[in-house]
Amino acid sequence: MTFFALLGELPLATITSVLTVLMVVLFFVSSADSNTFVLSVLSSRGSMTPSRPVLGTWGVLTGTCAVVLLSVGGLQALQQAAILSAVPFTVIAALLGISLVKELRLNDPAGRPRTQSQSQSQSQSQSQRKMSGTRSDEGSTA
Repeated sequence: MTFFALLGELPLATITSVLTVLMVVLFFVSSADSNTFVLSVLSSRGSMTPSRPVLGTWGVLTGTCAVVLLSVGGLQALQQAAILSAVPFTVIAALLGISLVKELRLNDPAGRPRTQSQSQSQSQSQSQRKMSGTRSDEGSTA
């Protein structure tokens, strides 16, 4: 069952179908506008007010790519191109996550950076406690 067939079973089918098409068009237009703006800012060396020729060039190039992919392979080719273009960003996001974990391990809870010797001495004391079978909070009294 398609989405519009589902809307046809509900009350006010014509109105909801028109509103759905309108919302999809608005979504695509705003996404294309955002894409064009971001590409223009990046190619204008970070200027938050890219020139109109740069905006127009990116808009035409993005639209042309979408039309070519749709005409050559249909919607499936467009989806595959979108997935393939996301792979580099996935790698970058994974590397950012790894660096965040490393940085969080280097800082103590109070926010003071640990030195390399502090990190080594802490890991040595933890391994000694594990070998002796004691924990640091066992000897404390409340």
